Amino acid sequence: MRGFVVGSCLLSAVAVAQPNAPTVAPYPLEVLARGVDGAKVEELQAVSSRLLVTAGVTVQPKLTMKSAVERLKRQDCSTEDDCLRQLAILANALYGLYSSVEATPKSVTVSGRVVRDDGKRVSGPEKVVEDRKPGEAVDVVAKRALPKLFAALKVAELPSVRESATPVKPVEPLKPVEPVKPPEVKPVDAGVADAGVNEFPPPPPPPALESPLKPIGLVTAIAGGALLVGGSAVLLVGRGEAATVLNADGALKAGGTADDATKARAATTTQTLGATIAAVGAAAGAAGLVMLLLAPAEPTKTTMVVAPVPGGAAVLLTGELP
Repeated sequence: MRGFVVGSCLLSAVAVAQPNAPTVAPYPLEVLARGVDGAKVEELQAVSSRLLVTAGVTVQPKLTMKSAVERLKRQDCSTEDDCLRQLAILANALYGLYSSVEATPKSVTVSGRVVRDDGKRVSGPEKVVEDRKPGEAVDVVAKRALPKLFAALKVAELPSVRESATPVKPVEPLKPVEPVKPPEVKPVDAGVADAGVNEFPPPPPPPALESPLKPIGLVTAIAGGALLVGGSAVLLVGRGEAATVLNADGALKAGGTADDATKARAATTTQTLGATIAAVGAAAGAAGLVMLLLAPAEPTKTTMVVAPVPGGAAVLLTGELP
């Protein structure tokens, strides 16, 4: 149990460090030598997965592989490439890998090959023979030979996508909204020469200009809302596509094909794109609302009405006095 926990932590750490590593679904290591009990076989299988991760690939989780092997219902992966093709599809991986261990009193031989999810064999078969000391256990020698096998198979050099895969175009960042410049107020030249008459009183000050924060905030909030709605729609479309080919545990449904695996990866990319657009829209909408809240209130107008009354006149003022 302790070894399983350590192995799981190692797999998780390497997967985070190598996001572009090729995804491999390993068929359980077959130990064809006599005298190796079941506990040693399970230990060798766990060691084989850890060595694959160390070699530079991403190994599908243990539960995903267990489900894929159970649904595979085949035992001819040692000789048939189509068996490894189906295993890769069921495990939602790009490659399927088979490896085995054989032994003689003087040596231990490990062999293996790698098949892509479209049935093409991309590496192997390769075989590594390791000398065995007198009385040395088969599993001890196999642990020395397995890293050499994975190096011979060049698993770290496997492409993370098929050659025909079309790269996803990155989302272009939103262009900043240019602030609205207030109109310039030019003084009016009356064009009347000084004739020595009394000067008119100065004109009243120009009306206060409306703050640019309000129109900018309104535009930004509307654009952000549109992006949020659009991104959410793209996210829902991606989830719907994924639900047609994947189970709740993230593995392909029974009877999945290579096209289904490609569709599953495309659905994952669509969900990521939709979530990114929705996040940008939410941020833009929040910025627009903040600008609307910070915009100053419109000034209150003051009016004066003069009405004649018996014996004089009445003056009515409305609004706020300075």
